[in-house]
Amino acid sequence: MTREELINNYGDEICELCCREYFINRAYPETLCEGRYCEDAEDIFADEHNIELEN
Repeated sequence: MTREELINNYGDEICELCCREYFINRAYPETLCEGRYCEDAEDIFADEHNIELEN
């Protein structure tokens, strides 16, 4: 699966995962993210759901 397909199919879940992983203890996570951790969160999500990503 490509990253684009992953985002199209699971975008909301990936964002929730990202917030849990990187911003759980911060007051306003949406102001801190700015897309800096998307690829890491995509990798974590794919690993947790046994999805093989194309490079």
